[in-house]
This record gives sequence, structure tokens and C-alpha cells, in this order.
Amino acid sequence: MSGVRAGRGQLECRLTLGAVPAEGGTQQSPRILTSFVLTGALSDLRSGRVHTTLLNMRPHSGVLLALILALATHAPAQRAPDPRAIIREAEHAVQERRVPALALKWDRALAQDPDNAANLFAKATLERLTYRYAEATRDFDRIRALSPSEGGAFRAFAALGESDIASNAARLAEASAASTAALTVARASHYKSAEVLALLTLGALRLRDATPAVALALFDSAVRLVPARDIDLRARARCYRATALARTSKPEAITEARAGARLAGEAGASRIVALCLHVAASGDERLGHYYAADRLFDTAGRLARAAGDRRELASILQWRGYAAFEREQIDSAQRLLGEAREEAEATGSTSVMAWSSLNLAQVSIALDDPVSAESYMTRALELMRQLGDQWGTTVALSYVGQLALQAGDIDRADTMFREQASRVARGGDASTLAQLYVSLASIATRKHEWPRALAMLDSASAAFVRTGHPAALSTLPYEHGVIALRRNQPAEADRLFRAAIDQVDSSEHVTRYIFQSRLAAARLAAGDTADAERRLTIATDEVDGWRRGLSDSTLRVLAFQIADRFGGPDLGTASVLGAIAASGHIASAFELGERRRARLLRDRLLRTREGGDRGPRGAITLDASRLTLAAVSQALPANAALVDLITGRGGQPTTAIVITRRDAFAVSIAPIDSMRADIARLLAIVQAGNADSAIAARLGHATLGAVVRRLPAGITNLILLPEDALHRVPFAALIVGHKRVAERFAVHVAPSAAVALSLWGKRPPPGQARMLAFGDAHFPINDERDPPATRAFFAEFASNGGLTALAASAMEAREAARRWPHSQALLGSNASEANLKRIPLEQYRLMHFATHAQVDERAPGRSAIALAAGGGEDGFVTSADLAGLRLNADLVMLSGCSTALGVLVDGEGILGLTGPLLQAGAHSVVATLWPVNDRASAEFVTRFYGFLASGSTATEALRLAQLDAIRREQPTRDWAAFVLTGDGFVRVSAATASR
Repeated sequence: MSGVRAGRGQLECRLTLGAVPAEGGTQQSPRILTSFVLTGALSDLRSGRVHTTLLNMRPHSGVLLALILALATHAPAQRAPDPRAIIREAEHAVQERRVPALALKWDRALAQDPDNAANLFAKATLERLTYRYAEATRDFDRIRALSPSEGGAFRAFAALGESDIASNAARLAEASAASTAALTVARASHYKSAEVLALLTLGALRLRDATPAVALALFDSAVRLVPARDIDLRARARCYRATALARTSKPEAITEARAGARLAGEAGASRIVALCLHVAASGDERLGHYYAADRLFDTAGRLARAAGDRRELASILQWRGYAAFEREQIDSAQRLLGEAREEAEATGSTSVMAWSSLNLAQVSIALDDPVSAESYMTRALELMRQLGDQWGTTVALSYVGQLALQAGDIDRADTMFREQASRVARGGDASTLAQLYVSLASIATRKHEWPRALAMLDSASAAFVRTGHPAALSTLPYEHGVIALRRNQPAEADRLFRAAIDQVDSSEHVTRYIFQSRLAAARLAAGDTADAERRLTIATDEVDGWRRGLSDSTLRVLAFQIADRFGGPDLGTASVLGAIAASGHIASAFELGERRRARLLRDRLLRTREGGDRGPRGAITLDASRLTLAAVSQALPANAALVDLITGRGGQPTTAIVITRRDAFAVSIAPIDSMRADIARLLAIVQAGNADSAIAARLGHATLGAVVRRLPAGITNLILLPEDALHRVPFAALIVGHKRVAERFAVHVAPSAAVALSLWGKRPPPGQARMLAFGDAHFPINDERDPPATRAFFAEFASNGGLTALAASAMEAREAARRWPHSQALLGSNASEANLKRIPLEQYRLMHFATHAQVDERAPGRSAIALAAGGGEDGFVTSADLAGLRLNADLVMLSGCSTALGVLVDGEGILGLTGPLLQAGAHSVVATLWPVNDRASAEFVTRFYGFLASGSTATEALRLAQLDAIRREQPTRDWAAFVLTGDGFVRVSAATASR
């Protein structure tokens, strides 16, 4: 009988002779394979209600009756739905964004038959694919609790689903147990596909805690079991094999992964295609095939995104971010790694979270941001250990060694790198081992252990060759060049640096900047100052080109913080600039040095001047103009001299370039390294209230003695551009020629000459002056219900004495405000962050803050002043908050503790509280270099405002207040702490604000 069609309420069936074996060792009737299309009678048959079915049917023949009885008899022996087909249906629903419809279908099916294994598995699979792991685990557990006859193949696949969830959450023991259970069930029941998948899953788990060879053995076992016609499973197996091969940097990994991708494409399995291309891309990346890697990463990412596979997308973004970092695309790296962390957080992907944190730590290390690096690294190590990822832990620890190296703890770094190299050598990861050998060579170079340094570079070269790196790159010419330069072999260093530059892609601006700077130092060592100048100009152009391509303002801040991880921070720039100036090319030296200074602040001031958005998140227009010495000379007041102090580490000389209205000259002064101990000693003596004359005279002679001797007559104002530790120096308190500097000059500082000119050039017309003062704030109270960011600020302030009441600050604020009509002093609960952000601040020409401050000298985002809480604000005004204000102030006074300090950034200066106020529109900021006494501070500030109100310029008023304190024999501690940054020539008399 070829077929019978029944009426409504009956069934349609097709009969085909033959026997078809089913997976799991069962087969259909030896004579009949039956396919049903059921309507109302199907449920009766399935539930065993055969008599009900027969009563509802009108039999046409005995044959039909026999057929129905046969169907009823054989109904339980029907072939169960394929778990993999259910998985594919769920994946397609996710990809086509029709998850709710499919979920509703399966929910209805479960409502009719709550213990049906196929329906339970379908529901759990959809929950797993949409990252509802708790619900998925509950339903997988129900399946695993079924008997073998009830659960069938679904018991093994449910265990695999639970393994996937546990592995993703870094519960590796649980994942391994579930995979092993799946393997046991699959083998006992002869479910080959489940057995293959269990072996692949176990291999992937072993990649985290064992050598690639162990995982590869499991993958190979799986490959041997895959049926030839099952291209979907063959594709997956080949991609898993490729992951193990890629770990050993074998080119075979790429071939294997691409083959898997082709098979997956034939099967229409887009998720597996994305996985395979991801593995192939990582293999290309390890072998230095960067262009191919980028293309594959991007293609894999598009496929994963289209498929709705957010877990795979997170992993691809992490790898792509790492690749961008390797290509010095720092802003792209941060963006991609940030996206990876978001996707990993959403999908519970602990491994991706661990590796993206690790890569972000790498970015922070490269940008010399140890606080962020330490935070990311701590998180990465915690997650790697939670994962049991021995390889990831090894890599993370190697970066901890890098942090120790950058912090100057060379011995600790040496110990850590040696231990890591030993561990990695046992695992066979040639790429990581090569990097560790380079790090060990760097340490030996810094210790002047030349034979060891060269031996380590030889070992690194051999390891790079094993990874398939091109021979030209594996010879490490730059690293050998640094050693040659340190050994006073300039000709050899020159040759090696040129070879290294030839190997670098034109887009790798930071590497080219470092290499060109080293070449400039080599040319100077060879006696060719002119070529050294040319090379330094090329290097500066490189880093400017890099900055212009960045989209994140934080990265622009750190543009000159890019660290040479091999040779250390000293690139020889200060020596080259000093030699250029000494050769008579003073303008060239000044202009090159100026291009390294305060570029971010200059760009922001340019935007403010042009009336652009001054919010901290707004786009920044880069100032590409080149400041000239002639422009500075013409803009200077006749009685002022600008002193540019160019410093460098590693014993390089400090050069002072002095510019006046009529002349410019350069003098060589002591290296900053030779002054560090005296600077620290002066600060300690002054803050203790002890006699400081001897140390102040010694430091005054070292820093300004040669400058003052050559200054023309009539100079009464010094504008200082300090670098490095000189930012901490109270220059007014130094003694030169038996007199305090304050007794001869009014002194203020500027972040750069370009910033000074920008401030001088935007003075608005005179107008009525008003002051807004904050004092005696009712400080916030620590509450455990506060958000973590607020609690962190409480902890920071507590570490420096806490938010104690400042009894004299109310008087200080009232005295400050009373000198200018129509001014306002906000006290108590009114001295609030909410009022600071609510009041139109543009109407005030002066602002005064008499309050506590906390300045973090490692991370600018952790600096803040404390005001009253309320109105939706926590009372902690951060540097970002200050930058977001809209000011039109001639002067802002931060009368708190150490408010002039902050993070010291090469090329940018101090990043703390003063710069953001200048960015927000302040013309000048008076702040303090150390903690100040409440009452002494109030007295000094009152006298300063008296001189300012009488018509003196801001810097003259500061000097007069200092002289008054000296005459009254006040301790240096009470008056030398105050320093003015910005435009010291503003005048804000009590009647008008004339500039």
C-alpha cells in the first residue's frame, strides 16, 4: 500500500519498505519505516489511548485497522528528534531575531507534555543561547534526571549544555565533570555525535590547564569518530584542532581552521564559520601576518554579530583589540577591548573578561599608567586563576614583571621574568618565550650586563624563528642598537637603528617615534648635532601624526608617555635639545621642546577660545600650529623672562632656555637626577617648619643661579616652565645670591609657552569684578549605602586625615568675598557641589575654595575637592567635574592641601586640579604644593587678596604677600606653598577687572 489519506481527525501515513538504522543502537521495524502526519488522533496514540482513536474512526477495511494497530504498537519505537537539529533550529531563531515565537512554540508543547525530553532540551537550548543560564541549567538538570529510555540522547547533550555554561563561568571542575558524564552516556548508548562533542569539549578545557599536546590528543580522538558525511561536525572538529595548533604558533593551524570554515560554510553553519575564521585570524596574528589577521577578525566579527552569537563576538573583539594594540592603534584597542568586556559581561564569559582585562593592562603599561594597569592586571589574574588558565596566568604574571620594571624594581622584575621563562619553556609557547627573553635582555641592559643581554637576545631570536617570524624581524636590530648605544658604539647603533626603522610600517607612529629618537641620540653621540636635530624633528612629526589620529582625549594626554619597554624612558631627547641649543640654534631647540609640552591643554584652550563645546567629552580641535620663539618674545611684557627648563632622565643635562623681549640665551644646569634628593630634602625641611636656608641656597644655585646671572636689568617677573620633579619646587623660597627668589622676582609657572600665549591673547575687556567663595562646608558623611565611587573618595580622604571641620575656612571665605562688591560667600550646607554646578559661574571674575582637597599623584581621575553633598550630588568635585564647568574667572584660589600637585606626565606636566580649571575658562589658578595650616592659610590668603584688590597683578600680589610673611618672620611652610599657574599678569582690582 503506497498510502492512505484519512479525513479530518484521522491521520495520513506513508509506508516505505526497508530498514534505516538510528543513532544510539536502535532501528525501526525491520520491514516498515513509517512517517506520520497526525491531527487529533496523534495525541491519543502517543498517550496509549488506542481504543479512543479506533472509536473515533470509521474503519474502511481490515487492512486499515491492522495498520492503525501496527502504528499504535510501534509508536513508542519512533525515532526521537535529533538534538543537533533542535540546536540548529534554536541558533537560526537567534540569528533571525525570532526567539519569542520559537520559545512560545516550545512552551506550548511542554504544557501538553511537561516531561518530554525533546521539548525540555529545546527550551533549555534556547535559554542557553540567550544567556539565561540559571533557567537553562534547571531544565538541563530535569533532562539528566530522566531515565535512559525517557531521556535518550538528550541526557548526553544536556550534560554538554551544562558543561558549556559552567566553562563559560569559569567553573572548570564542574564543566569537566559534566563533559565526562556526557562522554560516558554517549559511549554507553553509542551516540557518536555526542561522543565527538564531549571529546572536543574536554580538549578545549584541557587547553586551559595543560599543554597543547594534551588537548590535541583529545581533538584527534574526536576527529577519528566523525562520520565522513557529517560535515558540520567535521568542521567543528577541525577548528578545535586548529586552536591547539595555534597555541604552538604552527602554520598548520591556519590551514586547518580555513578548512573548517569551508566545511562549515557548506553546512550553512555560520556560527562555526565565525569560530573557524577567528581561529585562523589568531594564527595569522601569531605568525605576524597582520593584514590577513585583521581581515579575518573583521569578517568573523560580522558573522558572529549577524548570528547573534555574542559570546563568540566578545572573544573576537578581544582578539581584535589585542591585534590593534600590537599595531599601535591604541584608541582602537581601548574601544574594542571595552566592547569585548561589555559583551563578556552580558554573556557571563569569564575567559573573555580575563583576557580583555589583561590586554587593557597592556595598553595601560604602554601608556605609563600604572594605576589603571595594576587595576586591570589584578582583575585579570583573579579571573585567570579562577579559570585555571595556566597559560593566561603565565602571561599575566609576565606583565606584572613589566610593571615592576617600569616602577624601577629591576631585581623583582628579573626574578619574575626568569620564573616565567622557565614555565613557558616547559609548555612550548615559543612566541611568549621570545618576549620573555627580550624582557630579560632589557633588564641585563639596564644593569650593564652586556654578555647576558646579548645572550638573551640570541635566545629570543631563536624562539622567534621557531614561531615563523621573518628573519629580518627576528634579528631584533633595535634592541641590539640600544645595547650598542649604551656601550658607546654610536656607529653600530646608527646602523642598527636605521635597519630597525626600515622594517617598521609607516602607520606605526609610536615605534617610529622611539626609533627615530634613539637614532637622534646616536647621531649626537657621533658628533653630528645637525643630523640629530633633523632626526628629532622627524620623530616629533611622527608622534604628532599619531596624536592627530586619536579620538580619545586621555590618549592625547599620554602621547609622550609612550614607554620604550626595552630601553626604558630615557630616549636621549633632553641631551639632543641641549646640544642643539648649545650649538647656537636656540630657537630650534625651544620650538622642538615646546611641541612636547601640554598639548592637550593647549588644544582645549584653543577650543574654548573658538567658542566650542567645553564639556570633557566633546571633540577636541587639535592645534597644529607651531609656536615660534619670536612669537613668545614679542608677546612677553618688557619686565618678564620666560625660563624653559628642559630635563631628561638617566643623567642627561638640564637646559634652561631663557627668552626676554630683547634676547634669548641658553645655559646648561645640573641634571634633574642629581637634584632629586635635594628637592625631597627641601620639601621635608620646609614642611616640618625647620630652617631651610642651606638647602634652599644649594637648590637655588643648581636651578636658577646661572639663569639669574645672565638676566638683563629690569626683569622683575619670571615665568617658569618646569618639567619632571621641578614641578614640586617652591621656586619663590629658593635662595640665589643670598636672597630669596621672592625678594627679587614675582614668580609664576605655566604648563607651556603656547598655553601662556593662549591665556594672554584672550583677555576680555574690563568689567565689574565679583567673587564666589566656598567655605566651612558641611562635608558628606560616609554611608555604606553610597555607590562605590563615592565610598572610594571617602577612603582617599580618610587616608589623609579625613574630612575634619575647617574652623577658619568660614572667615577665610567671608574675608575673601568682602573686598569685591556684590560678591557671595557660600557657607555650611550652601557650600555644595550642587550649587557649584547650578549657579551661572560666568558672572564671577574670582572664585575661592577654602576646603579639603585630595590629589592622587598616580591617577588624575581620583583627585577631588570636598564640598557639601545634596541636590543629587555626593559632594566630591573631581577634576573631570572642574573641567566641565563654564568659567570666566581671572583667578581661582584652591586654598586646600597640596592642590597644585597631581600626576606627573612627561610632556603634559601636572595633571591634577589646576589644569581642568584653566580648561574650564579660568585665567590663573593659585594652589598649594603641600598641606597647609587652616589658620595660617586664611591669614596669608587675606593679605594676598588685599594686594590684589588694590590693583596689583596676580603674580605681584602673591609676591607682596610672600614678602609680608618674610618680614614678619613667618615659617617658609606658611607662605611658600602657594604657587600661581597660568596668566600671572591679570589685574582684578576691587572696582574693575582690567586685564
